[in-house]
Amino acid sequence: MARQKQRTPATIFTATVRSVLEHFDDPAWLGHHSPLASPYFLGESGVIGMGAPTDRGRALQDVVRQAADRMWDGPLPATRVELAAAVDESRATQGSKSSRYHFYLLELRYLRRYYPPSTFPTSAEAIPGFVNTSPTRFFIHLEEAIDELGRYIIDRLNPALRLESPGLARELIGRDPTVAAIEADLYAGRSAAITGPGGVGKTSIGAALIARWLGVVFWYTFHPGLNDDIGSLLFSLGHFMRNAGAPMLWAQLLAGTGEIASPAQALGMLRMDLETIADRQPLLVFDEVDLLQTATGDPRRKQHAQVLELLESLRGVAPLLLIGQRVYIDTDVHHALEPLTVTESDTLLNTLGIESGALLTHRIHQFTGGNPRQLELFAALVRHGDEAASLLRLPRDASARPLFNRLWRRLDEVEHEVLGALSVYRSFAPRDTWSKYDVVLGDLIQRSLVKIDLAGGIALLPFIRELVQAALPPEKRRRYNLDAAMVRSQLSDYTAAAHHFVAGELPEAAVEVWFTHQEQEIMAGQAATADEIFSAVDAGALDDPARVKLQVIRNRLAILRGEAERVLAEMDAFSWDVEDEPAAEALGQLAHAYMLRDQAGKSLSTYDDAINMLARLATKITGWHFKRSQAFMLESDSQGAEREIWLAESDLEYMRGLIDYKSSRFAPAQEHFLASQQLAEKADDQARVAGRHYGLAMIAGRKGDMPAARHHAELAMAHYAEIGDRLQLEGLRAELAGMYLNVGQFEEVIAPSEKALAFFERTRHDLWVSTISTNLAEAYMETGRLEQAKEMVFKTLRMEIPNARPYALYTLGHVYAREGNIAHALTSFRDGIEAACATDDPFIEAYLQRALGILLARNQRPDEATEPLERALCLFREMGLEHEIEATNREISEA
Repeated sequence: MARQKQRTPATIFTATVRSVLEHFDDPAWLGHHSPLASPYFLGESGVIGMGAPTDRGRALQDVVRQAADRMWDGPLPATRVELAAAVDESRATQGSKSSRYHFYLLELRYLRRYYPPSTFPTSAEAIPGFVNTSPTRFFIHLEEAIDELGRYIIDRLNPALRLESPGLARELIGRDPTVAAIEADLYAGRSAAITGPGGVGKTSIGAALIARWLGVVFWYTFHPGLNDDIGSLLFSLGHFMRNAGAPMLWAQLLAGTGEIASPAQALGMLRMDLETIADRQPLLVFDEVDLLQTATGDPRRKQHAQVLELLESLRGVAPLLLIGQRVYIDTDVHHALEPLTVTESDTLLNTLGIESGALLTHRIHQFTGGNPRQLELFAALVRHGDEAASLLRLPRDASARPLFNRLWRRLDEVEHEVLGALSVYRSFAPRDTWSKYDVVLGDLIQRSLVKIDLAGGIALLPFIRELVQAALPPEKRRRYNLDAAMVRSQLSDYTAAAHHFVAGELPEAAVEVWFTHQEQEIMAGQAATADEIFSAVDAGALDDPARVKLQVIRNRLAILRGEAERVLAEMDAFSWDVEDEPAAEALGQLAHAYMLRDQAGKSLSTYDDAINMLARLATKITGWHFKRSQAFMLESDSQGAEREIWLAESDLEYMRGLIDYKSSRFAPAQEHFLASQQLAEKADDQARVAGRHYGLAMIAGRKGDMPAARHHAELAMAHYAEIGDRLQLEGLRAELAGMYLNVGQFEEVIAPSEKALAFFERTRHDLWVSTISTNLAEAYMETGRLEQAKEMVFKTLRMEIPNARPYALYTLGHVYAREGNIAHALTSFRDGIEAACATDDPFIEAYLQRALGILLARNQRPDEATEPLERALCLFREMGLEHEIEATNREISEA
């Protein structure tokens, strides 16, 4: 038997996947028993509304097969022989951590597509010998394979990114003209807003609209503290676009490792994704928009400003529907919902089973204000035996609190239990969790106490959720939260689980579950939500291991938000042991925070602190790889152990190369990058290989070796194209074009740079826009297009990006010189030298010094020309740029 991991909140999803695999050939069992076969989990696989358990079981089988196929990086082998050969080759370089080896184990043990049941190995006991490993290691490797399969399943169906699709419990009364009008506006590409008081039916109209919409729908309800930040919104949009066939935004978010460096740039990619799927008629719906703004229209919280800016920018890009009690964003059309008329109220009451005469109906309408929610509560009380006349004597409250309080007292124990359990969820929960109470749920849905979505989700209406929570005893609220934490953990929704563990007074469980799965949660846009959760945890109440892990979590989330000072403050009193991996990670985060703070212009008290941090960071890198290598040796996995040593050496060589490159010591930098690349190739780590080729391309370009620059750039670009990292791809393409400046092939720069500039302007990536603009400015200047050159220069200077300023001034000086304005040219070169020194960029400083010296010499000021020319020669020698050394020596001899 397999030795399985202890079942904990952090491992329960893997246990759930394992259970699916153990019953993989029985779709009926899967549909009846696996939570992964619920409509809630399978919704985005295209099975919304699927009811038959066997059909859902088959849909889950398809999801598992597709996830397994993605573990095989490339076309699947055609035969068993090809499969075995490819696995052997992969194991030779990557050992037991090879994804292809994991695919192979899942195939042999569970999937049996290449190996039918009658084909050897025919039992689990025979597989270890078949794959040439011990039984103990086989079961360890199999568990790792199941872990990896689970990650691929979640990449496709992540509950944290699950879209809402609100449904209707009954037909709308009196809203058909409004629905038809909004539908026409949206199909015409307009933006629309629906406003009105709570309970008037705004969300219901939205639900009616999406039920009629022929295209794809993105529905996003803002929940304070859960998804009301720019990261959550962009990741949800990116995931939706990826699944709809436009992966640019999603790929870039993944490439950014969870950091939203530029929301404006992300918006540009979103626009291009929307253009890509325009034929699928995307509709964007945002509900509870009023929660983002105060009554005066200001952002309610700092983070809401970016969200509101994004919503405003979507107008005109795709059909857009905003829903809220108040909407301060301008839209093409605005529909303010009115209460139901007396006649419409009577129709609704009749639909709810309440017959009343004209006089009583009029009084009920007055009491409820024609608000559908209050009418539904009123009808529910009458059905429970209350006299309508008695209810009409209750205090009139627009919040419907008196009606609900009276109804709460009428509900039975089971109804209290279901509503109480649902009240702790901040968003839709899987209906299957309460399958034994399905009849009760159906009744609560009909009474409009519980709302549904079309993919197996249920939730309380917001105002009812608040009232139910207020009625719960603390111990019940704690128990319900812990139950919810396990439900969320079982579906791999770990940030939501952490929230419930904290609310259930088990912060250690929250730390453990999120620390273990932090990569997955950050790459689902959950960083801001997690930051709120863990900022509220009292570190002093935790044991030492949990306290250290909490610090790692807090540090990482602070760095993602660009708050280096927060890391420095919290780590001030932190004690660590570099032999403890989480503590070593916290130390590495501290080093990163020092660097971030220095980049922001806040100098360190002493440089010794920074050097010490970087030295420890190097220790951490090698220490981690050494520990992993030891673990592989304990498993007798020499290939895996050797691979970790290669990766450690590769990372250290790369760090050394970066230090030399940043100091313009190109020859030693090239040696370190080349050594790092060769080690990464031995370890078969394609992401590292691509990064090293990028660095080698940059060095070759600086040295004017264009064949080598193109060779390395094309290898790196092939990798970025394969993984969908459009920014890296287009950025390196632009860098390659700019390298032709160094060899005087100015026409080669212009066309690809103009194309790249258009892309980065659309994605609003200011750094790349400034870099490409300076390249174009120089190319335009050298080809005689002086006005275009000046246009690019001034565009760059207006952007106020320090690193780009000396390059722009270099070109501006040459433009002025060609126009005969020598005084302005000299000023530009001198200002450029000052800017280059301020940004510590000896590369451009050398060119500026030489340009200044040449201009002085050619304008009869040879004595003043000597110093800048000698300084340029010194800099070019330090960088080892032989062709520039020769050119500068010629200028000195002619001065």
